Amino acid sequence: MDVVIQSLGFGSYVLQADGLLLHERGATQLPPKELHVLRLLLKDAGALVSKNSLIERVWPRCDVADESLTRCIYVLRKLLGRQNDYIKTVYGKGYRFMAQVFDFASSPNVPAVAPSLQEMPVGMQGYPLGSDLHREFMRWLTSAFVERPCVVPLEMSAGRRQV
Repeated sequence: MDVVIQSLGFGSYVLQADGLLLHERGATQLPPKELHVLRLLLKDAGALVSKNSLIERVWPRCDVADESLTRCIYVLRKLLGRQNDYIKTVYGKGYRFMAQVFDFASSPNVPAVAPSLQEMPVGMQGYPLGSDLHREFMRWLTSAFVERPCVVPLEMSAGRRQV
């Protein structure tokens, strides 16, 4: 049975399986605890993830104060841009990841650097349903091929010159 390697996309970000967070501004290797917290939030996007659950899963069998989790959330918000408001605090209860998350799963036989499709062949700017069509196209691409390509959201290539 193949182990599934998973990359997750949200907004204009792609979190690769190796913990590299890609964005149009560049790439950042996430620290281990922040990476674990972000993966848990992305896995349950839209749902409330309790503070206790996060602490138990990120720091198993450790006596850790809430401040450790708060610090991780602070670092993640700073990396993702505070204006994005991806991580919502539900005071006294936990956190909720607010963006839609795309799952890019592949088998371990696929090379670490997979080819990517950065733009659709036709411009979608100015079309009210362009973003929805692009997301559906991305879903279709990632499920249609055995060696699933890494599909980068259109927003990540906006304003970039093709070479």
